Amino acid sequence: MANTVHVAYIEMHQLNDNGEIFDRHFSLHIFDDFEEKMVEQTNSFSVLKGTVNITNVVEYIHEHFPEMFFEPIVYNQGLYFNRQWYSLKELGFNDEGERIRD
Repeated sequence: MANTVHVAYIEMHQLNDNGEIFDRHFSLHIFDDFEEKMVEQTNSFSVLKGTVNITNVVEYIHEHFPEMFFEPIVYNQGLYFNRQWYSLKELGFNDEGERIRD
C-alpha cells in the first residue's frame, strides 16, 4: 500500500535540568509518506480520546485534512490507528469514504 495513513495517540514530556518530568501533554499524531501533523494537544488523555477516537477518526480527518490525509485513506480503503489496520468498511464507510447509514 502506497502512502498509508497512520494515526496514533502520543504522549510528550517536558523535562527539568535533572531529567525529571514536570509537564505532560497528549496529542494525536497523523502521518503518511509525505505529511505529518500533531493535533488536539491537551494535558488530559481522556479529553483527547473523547475528542478523536476510532469511531470518529475518519470524519475528523475528512473535516480537517481532506486532501492531505482523507484522499489516501479512501485510496487505500483504510488506515492504521494505534498500529492496527482498520478498513473503511470496518469503520462504517463505503468505498468512497461516505458513512454507511442504517
